[in-house]
Amino acid sequence: MEDHRWHTTLVRARERLPGYERWLRDEGWTPSAGWPPPVVSKEALFGDGLAAWFPPGPIAGAREVITSSGHGGRFSLGLVAPGVAETLGAQVDGILADLGADERAPGMLVNCLPQGIAVPAGRAMLANCGVNIDAALALLREVAPAQGPCLLVGEPLLLKELIERGAATGAGWAPERMIVVTGGEWVAEGLRRHLAALLPSDGAGILVSCGAAELGLHAFAEDPVLRALRGMLHDQPELRRGLLGDDPGFAPLLLGYDDTVLAVESDAGGSPRLIVTTLDDRPMPLVRYDLGDRARPVDPAEAEALGGRAGLPASPASGLIAHEGRAGTSPEAPAGPRVESVKELLFDRPEWAFALTGRFALTVDRDGVDLDVERHDPLPAGAQIPDPKVLRDRLGVRRIRFLPAEEFPHHSGGHSRKPQYRKELR
Repeated sequence: MEDHRWHTTLVRARERLPGYERWLRDEGWTPSAGWPPPVVSKEALFGDGLAAWFPPGPIAGAREVITSSGHGGRFSLGLVAPGVAETLGAQVDGILADLGADERAPGMLVNCLPQGIAVPAGRAMLANCGVNIDAALALLREVAPAQGPCLLVGEPLLLKELIERGAATGAGWAPERMIVVTGGEWVAEGLRRHLAALLPSDGAGILVSCGAAELGLHAFAEDPVLRALRGMLHDQPELRRGLLGDDPGFAPLLLGYDDTVLAVESDAGGSPRLIVTTLDDRPMPLVRYDLGDRARPVDPAEAEALGGRAGLPASPASGLIAHEGRAGTSPEAPAGPRVESVKELLFDRPEWAFALTGRFALTVDRDGVDLDVERHDPLPAGAQIPDPKVLRDRLGVRRIRFLPAEEFPHHSGGHSRKPQYRKELR
């Protein structure tokens, strides 16, 4: 896949990132070698430090810097140009307007993302609660209903605890017109359905948005049509084979993107890896950058045809990917179950979802795979621990334990609060 927009980004990257030019030479690529240039990994871009590829002195054209969580062992960063925040704020206004926000009551955005990640609110009232669930619940119950529709943003497992705790207090725990946007990790359809059932009756449900420090927030996102299509893929595995060509064993996220801003390709070697090229004018242009995700492009026309047979309108997204989670499994260790398959199975039944926090760890050694799952203690009403034998047989693990929080040995700690779902022992 090649067009003039890619070449424009390539020129910008070589001009603005001296380290990229040096790396291309080290890789043996020159313009005379022709298209395409080599794929850039996070290790190549940030392995010598966050700013190793930048010219000395102040970074030009950037209004904000975003860092990743560092959860994978290495930090990455992205640079946000002026005007990007205003664009995202306008998107927030559009989401709330679809729920009935107007000039008199423009709505409220409750931001529960960690490590100071900012979400521009547009005209809406903004509440930055971080990971303080008690503060968020108080605002949702006592302040948000008077502001109009509400947008609640946070990572999946924090929102699971927040929504379950709120719903347990009874009616009125949050505004009736509320939509939830989550991301930061791959989200199981079973978890989405569990939480959506606990939202106020007139809520607009739960949508997934995926970004990256290098690309910015909301780079890939669901809309209601894509959410419904993903639900179809979850319930009808034969549709997955028809749309994707094979079946990963679970329903991937269907995420839209703006194909005037990003170009997407998938590495053909091994499992599909998401490789992006930025097409807009930004301080840190990226050319064929490997995000470290498993994903593949999907033809929007094929997705539209599939949805059309079920009476769905077309998604407004101009580009579309099927996102299958994070990449990376050591070839020296037994593969074991995919993290995404475990997530989907643990939330397969509502009574299981109520019993479990969503945190688990696959521990892999040369002889097999063990699974530890964190459970609530005491169990909420209606909750039930899954039969270990059923999960062991379905996942093919050696051992499975359901442990209360004080006995669960895999807490991630630190500022990111992100679980480490897989540990490989050599």
